[in-house]
Amino acid sequence: MTELIRIPVGIVNCYLLRLGHTSVLVDCANPGSEEKIVEALGRHGLAPDNLRMILLTHNHPDHSGTAAWFREHYGLPIAMHPEDIVVGPLKQEGLGGLILGAGTKLVMGGTHEVLPDIALEGGQSLKEYGIPADVLHLPGHTAGSVGLLLDGRRLVCGDLYMNFVGPHLAYIAEDFDRMRNSERKLLARPVDIVFPGHGRPFRFARVTEEAEGRARTKMPLKHPKQADCMDCPNTQGKP
Repeated sequence: MTELIRIPVGIVNCYLLRLGHTSVLVDCANPGSEEKIVEALGRHGLAPDNLRMILLTHNHPDHSGTAAWFREHYGLPIAMHPEDIVVGPLKQEGLGGLILGAGTKLVMGGTHEVLPDIALEGGQSLKEYGIPADVLHLPGHTAGSVGLLLDGRRLVCGDLYMNFVGPHLAYIAEDFDRMRNSERKLLARPVDIVFPGHGRPFRFARVTEEAEGRARTKMPLKHPKQADCMDCPNTQGKP
């Protein structure tokens, strides 16, 4: 079973996928976080040059900010969906959107350009890179947002969902309609635990009832309840 390790860097989550001697880092935080990530890898017995690649769920600087540095210093290839080479402006929805929108520049640490060495696409398997995970194209937060599905039940979702005060569909997105369509795709899958780009992992069942309602009515996003938050351990994805 692929080990899935959450590495929080500030309010952003990076994830380490490890199976045998193969390791992949998913997302890599804001510019300036290089030392923190290297130290975190060291706590798990790894150096950056032990990684097979850096895989980006999307190209916002709070998730991709150190990717170019790791490529330059350690020769690590960057995997990303090509639709995220250029990202668009973010729209806001609800109170959560107003709050997040106001802090977006601080959270993202500015803008930058990242070009992928490996172009990801929906339906692609990472088995050829040593990790049995499937790439899901989940556009909405950005046009090239992707998720990773491990064992058919554990989902690393990037910023499709966030979990600041409870799990919820992101309040900021390039295209909310596309984001809801991405959510609908997940309802047909047996997803159990979601590993978001911000906040702790949570059971997908926490959000499926509201998601099914959105699928029927295209209802707006609701503000989550604190009680919806769940603390999963960092490894294996078991609550």
